[in-house]
Amino acid sequence: MWLIVVGLTWLAPFQVIESGAEPSRSSASAAGDLELHLDTTTFLLNLEKQGLEDNTFTNGLGRDTTLIGNLLNVYARKRLLSSVELDVGVFANMPFGHDTEVSQVRPIVRLQYRPTDEIMTVLGTLTRPHRDFHDAVFDNANRFVRPLEQGAQVLVNSRYYRQDLFINWEQAFRGSATNRFDVGYAGQFLAGPFRFNAQAHWVHNGQALLKLDRSFDTADNLVTALGPELVLEPSTYFPALTWWRQAGIRATYLTSLNEPLAGGPAIRGRGYELTVWMDVSGWKPSVSFWRGRHFLSQQGDPEYAASNFPEFGLSKIIPLGESASIEFGVQARRIRAFFTEDGITYQNRDTFKWVNQQYLLFNWNWDTRDGRLFRDLFPMKDSPPPGAPAADRERRFTAKIDALTYVYHINYSGLGQIGGRPVANTTFAGQYVAPVLRYSPLSRLNLDVGVFAGLPIGDTQRFHTVQPILSAEYEIWPAVSVIAGTIKRNHPFVDALFNDASLFSRPIEQGFQLLVNREHYQQDLFINWNQLETFQKAERFDVGYAGRVSAGVLSFNGQVYWTHSGGAQYSESRTFFGAGLPRDRPASNNFLTAFGPQLTFQPNRYWSALSWFKEIDVMALYLTSQHEPTQSGLPIERGRGYQLTAGVNLDGWRPYVTFWRGERFVNDQGDPAYYAGNFTEFGLLKDVALPAGFSLRIGGFGRTIDGRVTHTEYALLNWSWDQSPWRGFCLRPTLLHRNESSCNGF
Repeated sequence: MWLIVVGLTWLAPFQVIESGAEPSRSSASAAGDLELHLDTTTFLLNLEKQGLEDNTFTNGLGRDTTLIGNLLNVYARKRLLSSVELDVGVFANMPFGHDTEVSQVRPIVRLQYRPTDEIMTVLGTLTRPHRDFHDAVFDNANRFVRPLEQGAQVLVNSRYYRQDLFINWEQAFRGSATNRFDVGYAGQFLAGPFRFNAQAHWVHNGQALLKLDRSFDTADNLVTALGPELVLEPSTYFPALTWWRQAGIRATYLTSLNEPLAGGPAIRGRGYELTVWMDVSGWKPSVSFWRGRHFLSQQGDPEYAASNFPEFGLSKIIPLGESASIEFGVQARRIRAFFTEDGITYQNRDTFKWVNQQYLLFNWNWDTRDGRLFRDLFPMKDSPPPGAPAADRERRFTAKIDALTYVYHINYSGLGQIGGRPVANTTFAGQYVAPVLRYSPLSRLNLDVGVFAGLPIGDTQRFHTVQPILSAEYEIWPAVSVIAGTIKRNHPFVDALFNDASLFSRPIEQGFQLLVNREHYQQDLFINWNQLETFQKAERFDVGYAGRVSAGVLSFNGQVYWTHSGGAQYSESRTFFGAGLPRDRPASNNFLTAFGPQLTFQPNRYWSALSWFKEIDVMALYLTSQHEPTQSGLPIERGRGYQLTAGVNLDGWRPYVTFWRGERFVNDQGDPAYYAGNFTEFGLLKDVALPAGFSLRIGGFGRTIDGRVTHTEYALLNWSWDQSPWRGFCLRPTLLHRNESSCNGF
C-alpha cells in the first residue's frame, strides 16, 4: 500500500488541471430527456491498529481492517420538471476477492428537487459521502462500509451557509427486528475568512460499522461538535504565492451521550480538538491534537475513544478532466498503549503506538447527456458533420469483445509428488469471453466496464465463473500507466515465482497496478486481492514487482513476489491457546526474489542473409525464497535456486532450454516443478498472427525430474473484435522473446 501511495506522489506535480473539489458536471438537460449515468469508485482502505485493536483481551480501538473493491452506481435520470429529477437504477458493492459474489446489490430510487442552484432536497437514495462531518462524529471511512443510504436529505451550498441534513433508515419500521436509523446534521456559517461549524449525529439502535464483529451496539448515541474556524488564502495577499492556496485553523468542542442497548446508566463524554492545516498546490498536510474523556461515538472513528493523541495527515485529490479523479491520503496517530504485547499486563503507560491508515480511490463516471454513447457505437454517415471540431469527431465510446479458447495439458509421468509437494496430471480446456465497453474521455484515460465469463469444458476446471470488469487506466507519462480495478494479469514473472498455468485458476485479477514500458526500463508493480478477511475467512493477497533495465544487448532482471494469508481478525481465536502458551503466527507468508543478467542478440540486424535468425537470448537468475507457515511449531524455511535459460528465435519458432538447481526452494504460486532439487527443461513455442483479429500460440515443454520426463502441451486461440484489442486475460509473455507476445508486450 505504501509503495502505491509513494508512486502516486510522482504524478501529482505534472497535473495540468488542479482542484480541491470533486469533478462536477452541468445538468442543463431539457425537461423530458432521459439520461443514463454510470459512477464507479475503486478503493483501498487499510487500517493498522498496531496491537490496540479489539481482540481476545480487550475492547480496543476497532480492528485491523483492509477493504478493497468497487462501488458501482448505474441509473437512469429523468427530468420531470425544470427543478425535479428522478433517478432509478442499481447499486452494487463488489469487494475484490470473490470469484462469484457480488454483495450488496441495492435499488437506487432518488427524487431530487432544486428550488434554486444553492438548495437541493433528496428523497430516497441519498447523495454520498458526507464529507463535511468531523471524523469523531461520523467516520469518513464509513463511505466504504455503508456506501448506500436510503432516507431524506437537504443540502445547502450558498455563499454564507452550507448544510448536510439527512435521515438514514437502516432497518424497516415493522417486523420482529427493531427500528434502526440515524439522523445527521453538519452546518457551517461563513463570513469572509471566519467560519463556525455545528454538527450533530444521533444513532438509534445502531451497530458500529468498522468494529466488525464486536458487540458495540447502542440504544441511542448522540454526538455533537461545534467550534470556530479561520481559513486564509495567502495567494490573495501575496500574488507570487499562487501555490499556497489556503491555511486554516479549527477548534472543536465535542460531546457524546451513549445509552447502552442492554440497559444501565448512560455514559456522557466530551472532547477537544485543535487542527491546523494547509493547501499547497492541492496537497493538504494537517496536524491535530485531541483530548477526550469518556468520549464514545457509535459511528465515529473508534480511535477517539483514546484519551489523547496527536494526529498527522496528508491527502491529495488529482482531477483527471471532468470524468475521473484520483484521491489518496495517509494518517498517523500516536496513541498510548493500554496493554503490552503479551496481552496480559494492562495500563502500560511507557509505550506508544503509531496507529495509522492509508486510502486510495480512483473515481470515474460517464453519462449519455451529450449523445456520444449511441453516436460512437452506432455512427451515421452524416454524424458528426465534416465541419465539427476534431474533439467531436473522435470516438470516445468503443465496444470490445475478447475471447480465448484454450487447451492446456500437464502430465507428470507417474510422479505423485515433487520435493514433498503433491502433483497430479491436469487438463484445462474451455473458453473465456469478455465483452467490454470502453470510454476514453481523454487521450491518456481509458475506462472499461464489462463482464468476464469462464466457460470450461466439462470438469476440466473447478469453476464456472462470471465476474464484473471495471477498470480505469491512466497514462501518467508516455508509456507509464496506473490501473485501478481489473488489472492486466500478464505479469512477466518466471515460472518459479508465478505459474503459467494460473491463467486457468485465476484468469481475472482485481487491485491496483503501475506499468512502465519505456525503451530502457519495463516494470509491472501490482497488488492483487484474492479474498477479503472476515472472522470465518483469512485475507489473501499477493504483491508483485517485475522490472527490467536494458542497455544495448545487455539487460538486468529483478523480480519480487509476496503472497500473504491470514489477518488479525481471522487468526485471533485460531492462534491463542491460553495464557502462557505460545501463539501461532497470525499469518502465513511466502516471499520470493529473482534477479540476474540477460543477453539479447539479434543476428538479422547485422547479416541480412540471416533474416530468419531473429534472436539469441541467454538469461541467468539467482532466486531466493522465505516461507513462513502459520503453525509456530514449524520453522521459517529459507531456500535458494539457480536458473540458466537460453533460447533462439528462428523465424517465429522459439526453442529454448532451462537448467535449474534448487535448495529448499518453496513457492506458493509458482510451478511445483521448482520444488525439485534439479531438472532440465526443453521447450518450443510459436505465435501465429491470423486474420480477422485472431492469434494462435502453440507450444510445449518437457522436464527431466527424478528420472521421469514430465511434459506439457498447449494451444491458445485468442480473438478480439477491435483492432486495438483489450487483452485482459491473455497468456503472459515469457521473459525470453517478450517482444513477440500475443499480449502485445507487457
